[in-house]
Amino acid sequence: MVGYDPKKINLSTQEQAFVTTSSAILTRGLIQPFDVLKIRYQVQYEPISKKSQFSKYKTLGQSFSTIIKEEGLFALWKGHLTGQLLSISFSAHLLWFETLTRQAFTLWPSLVETEDKKFAAHFICGGIAASLTLVTNQPIDTIRTRLVTQGEPRIYQGVLDAVKKVYTNEGLKGFYRGTVPNLMLITPETASKLGIYQFLNSLWDYAMRIDSSNNTKNISVFQSSINGSLSGIIAKTIVYPFDLSKKRLQIQGFEDARKQFGKVVEFSGLWNCLYKSVKNEGLLGIYKGFLPSVLKAALSSGLTFFFYEQLTNFVGNLNYS
Repeated sequence: MVGYDPKKINLSTQEQAFVTTSSAILTRGLIQPFDVLKIRYQVQYEPISKKSQFSKYKTLGQSFSTIIKEEGLFALWKGHLTGQLLSISFSAHLLWFETLTRQAFTLWPSLVETEDKKFAAHFICGGIAASLTLVTNQPIDTIRTRLVTQGEPRIYQGVLDAVKKVYTNEGLKGFYRGTVPNLMLITPETASKLGIYQFLNSLWDYAMRIDSSNNTKNISVFQSSINGSLSGIIAKTIVYPFDLSKKRLQIQGFEDARKQFGKVVEFSGLWNCLYKSVKNEGLLGIYKGFLPSVLKAALSSGLTFFFYEQLTNFVGNLNYS
């Protein structure tokens, strides 16, 4: 299971690292096209609508076909290398989560007595784990966003070229554009996702009358997929405006590569971005790209927990046998 539980069989640090990294790689490869489309939607200031003659992207089907027609099928995996690096590096939050929950339950054994206390512990540990991981992730996320949102001809010819040009033109701070909204996004989203996932698993066990104290009980494929998807959808809905703001701030100073995609708007910071977005595009403007994003969140969260639980079960069963 995700996180430490004194009532369960727990994996070693090396085994946890293998499980989290493998889960991240498998999930990223499958959900990358939705991530590309979500980012394109987020940085398009024109409406996502069939009725808008000025919009490049109007519907899911039209958007996918436009990208494939203009840039080729593999454009749906633009930024995939940095996406994989981001996923692998961010998977460290599960290791942090394991360590923090282990410490919390060891120092305060009473936390496992009730589901309310366990949910609070998982929520807080999840938020701290995400914040610790964010420091190393932000530069990778910025480079990925630049690679995904550039058109043709390309400004950046690859990851190393992007790193060199961002540093030369914008300095070190260029890699950390959008850090504030990212912190406000990742911390509550991860905390909510991990807390809700554990809570849903407890409800599942109660509804199915499963003995949750059984330390050899494995979480099923169906349970991990459903609860993982639901936790991802709920968490993403809560923090989505910060996700949009983060992407829009990350492409500041990158206007030349985006002119073919539509209007370019400058922002001075997080609150200015949210204010201008609502003022110019309406309240729904800060939820632009929400459909592909929530589809991605459901798939990503569901697949991550699915692969994580099944790999954990596999490794645990090897040890147990």
